[in-house]
Amino acid sequence: MSEVDTRFLEVADGTAIAYEHSPGVSPAVVFLGGYMSDMTGTKGTYLAEWCSRRARQFLRLDYSGHGQSGGEFADGTIGRWRDDALAVIRHCIDTPCVLVGSSMGGWIMLLVGGVPNRMVKSTPCSIRFIGASVTTSWTSTSGCLL
Repeated sequence: MSEVDTRFLEVADGTAIAYEHSPGVSPAVVFLGGYMSDMTGTKGTYLAEWCSRRARQFLRLDYSGHGQSGGEFADGTIGRWRDDALAVIRHCIDTPCVLVGSSMGGWIMLLVGGVPNRMVKSTPCSIRFIGASVTTSWTSTSGCLL
């Protein structure tokens, strides 16, 4: 897998949100991690490697108060973390995308998917969902929908 640099996007309140974005073919895969998790966890790393092997565009991020992002965890809310995800998606993705949510990330995935597509740069009807298992055994499966 090629090394991807962590970048930071400053959101409206000045908090720096950490993300990693790899270019590639569409649809882009966007990984939304779980509560108190960061983008370098097992699932995010597995998906990054899976996308790299297939030259597929990939995006993952740390919500405010998580991982390398700024902010205090205690100040976070599900709405705040949804807004973090939307800001990074709007900044990086201009193709159809598949949202992959793990645990709390599944909730954020549904909240992001509920935002009208005109509010996201992706083309209309372009967001699809995959809910990741809360166990790590899913990484050993050989089948995939993409």
